[in-house]
Amino acid sequence: MKLATISVGILILVLSSVICPSAPVEESSVVPYPTAYRTWVMVKSYVITPESKLFADRGGIHHYFANDKAIEGYQTGKFPEGAIIVDEGMNIENAQGVTTESGLRSVDVMHKDAAFKASGGWGYGRFEGDSTIGIASPAIRSACTACHAKAKGGDHVYSTSRLIVPVQPKQ
Repeated sequence: MKLATISVGILILVLSSVICPSAPVEESSVVPYPTAYRTWVMVKSYVITPESKLFADRGGIHHYFANDKAIEGYQTGKFPEGAIIVDEGMNIENAQGVTTESGLRSVDVMHKDAAFKASGGWGYGRFEGDSTIGIASPAIRSACTACHAKAKGGDHVYSTSRLIVPVQPKQ
């Protein structure tokens, strides 16, 4: 009898997830790894050198990629649901004054989703090296949220696209 009760409970959980797949995502949800991000638009790059206080944690070459919805956000200043921005951090190697990429350091992801109300509508994820398994602990998400809250005027996005001229609102 006890086994039957447990089996029925599991069946109800499975069926509810199939019947209601669009149930709201909890704030603790993990942002998925954006497998195709290198096919998106690269909107900018920059380098954090050893002279920076950020070098130990974030040093290297950073390439920013944006999906189509994020490109719309860069144009209008308001990022729509589903916008994804990726900060691909590459280690660097310097030989005879030439700095080159030297392996993937991390992939940081911002994903616009209404489920992340407490963080301005953005979910944050971090993936180290070649791993597609996120390490966005509550501490990392909290740090990302606190930092990006300072960019509230840009819809929590610091970066701008060197390829896109923002559309000016009509007056």
